[in-house]
Parts: sequence; structure tokens; C-alpha cells
Amino acid sequence: MDMAGVGPLSGRRSVLPKVLGDRGKDCIRELFALTWFSRVWVLQEVGLATTATAFWGDSNIDFGQIAIFVYNVFTNEELKFFLGPELSATLLGSPLYALWNVWSTYEKKDSWMQRTPTLRRFAEGIISGCDVDFTLVLEAAKHFNATNSLDYVYAFLGHPKAKKPGTDTTWLQADYSLTLQDQHRILASSLAEDSLNFLVHLQQTEETLEVSEHPSWVPQWGEKHPVHAEAFWEAWDASLRKKERRQYPAQPRGAKLSISGLIIDIVDQSTPTMKPDDFEPIDWAGARLIEDCWKLATQNSYAYTREKVIEAFASTLICDHRQPGHSAVELFAGFCMHADIKFFKNMETKGGLWSLKIVLEGSETFGTHFKWYGTNRRFFTTKNKGLWGLGPAAMQKGDVCVVLFGADVPFILRPTRIKGEYKVVGECYMYDLMYGDAMSAWREGKYSYAKEDIVLV
Repeated sequence: MDMAGVGPLSGRRSVLPKVLGDRGKDCIRELFALTWFSRVWVLQEVGLATTATAFWGDSNIDFGQIAIFVYNVFTNEELKFFLGPELSATLLGSPLYALWNVWSTYEKKDSWMQRTPTLRRFAEGIISGCDVDFTLVLEAAKHFNATNSLDYVYAFLGHPKAKKPGTDTTWLQADYSLTLQDQHRILASSLAEDSLNFLVHLQQTEETLEVSEHPSWVPQWGEKHPVHAEAFWEAWDASLRKKERRQYPAQPRGAKLSISGLIIDIVDQSTPTMKPDDFEPIDWAGARLIEDCWKLATQNSYAYTREKVIEAFASTLICDHRQPGHSAVELFAGFCMHADIKFFKNMETKGGLWSLKIVLEGSETFGTHFKWYGTNRRFFTTKNKGLWGLGPAAMQKGDVCVVLFGADVPFILRPTRIKGEYKVVGECYMYDLMYGDAMSAWREGKYSYAKEDIVLV
């Protein structure tokens, strides 16, 4: 089903009722309600298969067709609207994470994925645009079910990315005598040998940061909290780890992890947490959220020149990663023109949109990306440098923004009463820091960044 370019903002009449029929939604709901789609152990058996056929009663279908439908739900706003929020959320849960994080990353040349052009291009796009590692594969864990909680990790050890780079040794050996807490700590300590990207899997709340039996730097793989936000790290290189092919020393000592990093600034003001319902409908409610973020941003924007203000703002809202095609600013202008003409006219004069190319076709993707990255996060500003960012829901005033050596995105840390010790609040996006800008500036002595020894507790 090729529905590219058809969305709520396009003004076209939907053909989906005719294509899917009177019972289309009911059949889709029944199919994806099957427990098969949420079992963690099915991922490996399908991912490693050369051919895959789905049987349901007396009927069967090439499994690739089911995967293509999941892909279309993810990429097409009209299909999401037709299916409704509840059914769309089901398809964008375990089915999408199975396709994106697991099946697309096996890189098995003769698999059913590679023989389906749409899925092959999807997989090639992920591999070419992202740093595919075990962190990416493990991200799927919290969307599935397992009888034994240890299997949220062990079920993925058959994936090629479960091996340490250049070896046949997995990051962790299956051992069912371990407690869940020990398994998580051992895996986190092992992954820290290569990078700190596993920290993006943390799902902190105000409660877990205040009282928790787990170290703040050890993810609880398999657990999904109501404040879950979609993790991001694959396309960036904040500490220049990937560009320079470096491994930074991280020293786990029991419940503590010793690392290094650059303290960028202190969190000052932030918007309320943007909840999932706050984005519905995206072309109206999303525009209201953008206005709220803009009001906060313009209270403190001295870090950006007039030429960079809109680019920094638009890029922050959608965690832009400089992908080819229309720029974040062009899509932002098109979205605002459609969704909120009054705000657009204000931005046109005060923000400088009048001088920019306005892209209408495809501009609905700005709203889609804003919802994807903004859900359960806050837009924030920093105290001393006037920077902007998109940070975790549990963030509060006084937390610090840090580029950790060995992490591909910046993080928000919370100082403890012991100097040099911090708790990890979560990852963040900060314009001009995502591609090693702070690291380069520090090395060249351009800014007052200083390398600091940091202990995560």
C-alpha cells in the first residue's frame, strides 16, 4: 500500500475506507492483538529466517506484507488518523520496534527483509544513517513480554550486535542464577567499555531519582514507565567518539561509574512536560505547544544570532539530525503556516521567516517528529549561556547539562550532596552540541568548558 505524500494536511480525500473495507480496522485490531506480536522470543526466530510466512487460521500471507503495513502506519499520518490513536499506538509499539530495532539490523543478505524493496530501503536507511549497536537492539525490550524478566536481555543475545566489536564474545553471558539487578548492572558495566549510549535507556521519574535501590546509571531493561520518552542517540556524535573512533575509559566500581565530561551549563527554566494527549490533534494542539516553547525560548535567546534563532528553535523541537532533503526551518515554516497562521505571521516578522523558503509539501512531518521526540519531554533554557534544549520529564532547575566522554548525545545530570557525584536524569538534545561542537571548542580553548571527573551514582 503506497500512501506516500498523503496526510491530514494535504487536503486529499482519503481512499483508505475503500482500500481496507468495512471490517478493515476490526481485522487489523484482531491480528495485532495476538500475543505472538508481543512475545520477546519471536523476534529472533523471524529475524534470522530466510523466508517468513504468517499463518492465521486457514489463511497465510508473506510476513513482509505485515511488516510493510507496520512501516506505513509509522510513516503515514493519514493511515494513523484512519486507524485512530489506540490502534495506531498498538502498531507503533512492539510491531514497529521489532521491525526497526531488530529485524532491520540483522543485515542478513538473503532474508525476507532484503527481498522486499520497501523493507530493504528502510533497513538500508537505518544502517546508513545510524550507529547500529546493541543499545539500538535492546531498545526494543520494553515493548515486549517475557515470562522470565532476565529474558528481556537474554532473548537478544543471538543478534549479531550482541557481540563485542571484533570478537565472538557477547556483552553478557546467559546466567539464570543472576538476580535481575545484578544482570542489569553487569550488562551496563560491560557496555560502558565501548560507549555510554546505553544511558539513553534510563527512564527516570522524580520518585526514582529521590529514592531507588538501583544506581541511576543502570537501565532497567524491559520496564516501561508511563513517562516513557523515545530514546535518541544513533545519528549524533556529541563527544566525537565515532568520528575519532575512540574509546573513553569508564570505570565501574560496584554501584558507581567513574567517567569524564564537559559541564556545559545549568538548567534554568522549562515548559511543563509535554504529554501524549497534548499533541492531539497535531496540526492544532502541536501548534499551541510550539507557541509555549517559543515564549520560553525568547525570554533567553542570547546564545544565538538572529540568523540562527529559528534554525536552533526548529531543530530543537524535532531533534533534527541534518538529514538530506528539506531543512528543519523550511518544514517548520510550512507547518506553522498550515497550523497557526497568526503565530506564523508573528514569526514571519519577528523571527525572520519572511526571508526563508517555505515548504508545504511534506511539512506535516514536522508535527510528526515534534510529537515523536517531544512526548514526555520538556523544552528548556540554560542559566549562563542562554542555550535551548529538549530534555527529560524528570529534569528540574539546577540540573546540569553535560557532554559525557563516550556518549553520542548530551545528558542532564543532577548534583548530589557529594562533590563530583551525580545522578543521571536523562538524555537531551541541545542545538550546536550534537556533533562534537563542545569538544572542539574545549580543545581549541574557545569557551570556558573544562574537563571534569564525574562519578555517576
